[in-house]
Amino acid sequence: ANRERLAAHLFRFGGEGGAPAQKGSLDDQLAALEASNAALKSPAPPLPVPDVAEAEKRRVDQLEQLRQRDVIELLDHLGGALAWLALHQAEDGHFGADGASARCKELTHEPECVTSSKEKYPLAATGLAVLAFLDFRDQDVKRLFEPSLARGIRWIVAQQEPEGSFKLPHGAGYSAAIALMALGQAAASSRDPELVNAVTRGMDFYSRQQGPNGGYRYSRGSDGDLSVTGWYAQAMESAVNAGVIPPPELRANLERFLGLVQSGDAQFRYMPTDASPRASIAPVGMLTMSILSPQSVKDHGDAWRASLTAKPPAGIYALYYTVRVLFALDGKLPDAIRKPLDKIADGQVAKGASAGMIPLKGDQWLGDKGAVLTTAFATLTLEHSLYRR
Repeated sequence: ANRERLAAHLFRFGGEGGAPAQKGSLDDQLAALEASNAALKSPAPPLPVPDVAEAEKRRVDQLEQLRQRDVIELLDHLGGALAWLALHQAEDGHFGADGASARCKELTHEPECVTSSKEKYPLAATGLAVLAFLDFRDQDVKRLFEPSLARGIRWIVAQQEPEGSFKLPHGAGYSAAIALMALGQAAASSRDPELVNAVTRGMDFYSRQQGPNGGYRYSRGSDGDLSVTGWYAQAMESAVNAGVIPPPELRANLERFLGLVQSGDAQFRYMPTDASPRASIAPVGMLTMSILSPQSVKDHGDAWRASLTAKPPAGIYALYYTVRVLFALDGKLPDAIRKPLDKIADGQVAKGASAGMIPLKGDQWLGDKGAVLTTAFATLTLEHSLYRR
């Protein structure tokens, strides 16, 4: 085990002059390490476990410093937003207005960042926050967000019933798909058997909840729309990345639904019964198609690129999908798409008790969904503009 771990470090950082470490040098270094350890007559005792409460206090102080600093570049925006989310996580691990309001009181924020105790979308908000923490994990060198990530994942797992569904009233529509996507990405990142099992059960259950047209909507088993169905396609994508094989009928029904809403290379209807396609929903159709059929990126790439760059997306919902599709096409974003991303970052609260929060005031679809959900979704969108998933 020591040899494998040492090998991983040596091959990552290289040997002398940056050259990959060779097996001989690996054995030599390990032998030297073992000899050095054996030479110690009285090894030092292990470091004592720090006081848990004191360690948490230090972590909170660091999070406060992170979100209060002047935001200069996009990584600062992301760090500040994640710090705000971490500081406003509910005691039981979920993210939502009720928990954030309670945390504001504990942290004596004046004025309070969130004053409403009503929470309409705790499962969706927690799923989006978990996804945002997961996507930033490689940048979190101090592991400031690990406790928040772990508590969020545990809370989502606790909302799952034995047969794989999430508890109603939130265990349907967008919320269930986002939660399943978050568990899938967590399982892909960790290969934790419990999470892989949770994703497998979730995929099995929700594959049986598709509507007659093959898609998903707000309630289980009802005729689907493209917006909700797009999240189930992303949940399936995360599950596959975790090594889970979704039921064959799930993919078959999603493909059937997509065929019903597609209207030309770059046009899609919101529902199969709609008379005309909607420009705002087109990026959802493109990403869904790219997940179901990777070849479509080559077959329709020119039409998609032209459509997405002709006019900047209206609202962050379309922007999220636009970013993902363009990265799938080109691995980068054009300047026309960078401008609305910069606008989102510029709208982040920079100072005071609410520093780090991204309220998205006036956004067509998410403007009234609460600061916790909007901050998580905006952070995830900005992260996707930096990292190719």
